[in-house]
Amino acid sequence: MRTFRDSAGRSWQIRLTIRIAKMLRDACGFDLMQLAEGNPPAIVRLYTDLPFLASILWTLVGEQAGKLGVTEDQFLEAMEGDAVREAMAALQEELLDFFRGLGRQDLVAILEHIQNAINNLAVEMARKMKELSTPGTLPTA
Repeated sequence: MRTFRDSAGRSWQIRLTIRIAKMLRDACGFDLMQLAEGNPPAIVRLYTDLPFLASILWTLVGEQAGKLGVTEDQFLEAMEGDAVREAMAALQEELLDFFRGLGRQDLVAILEHIQNAINNLAVEMARKMKELSTPGTLPTA
């Protein structure tokens, strides 16, 4: 189980179980056992499609929110900046734990590959932005 905080300071728990996997598939079309399927693949959508991520996060915390009297709109309004980053990190780690527990090294490898690719892309983008912001430096091809 992983936790994250929204920008309103509320703490949320992410815990993946077979019941939650079914809820994610039924509510969001996010099938944990088919991460590489779709166009784009579901795992890529998780990182690139914010409304898709919002649906997934709400499905994961909706029951907790109901007990706290927090609506979906209130939750999503409090998901910005650091809160989104923290929620993504919590979800990534929970997915890895879930798949390791199932002995699905293939799915662990897919997640780790995507995470590495995104991290490498961020480093490369930061390098290029620094190049562009340095006076007298022309971008390289």
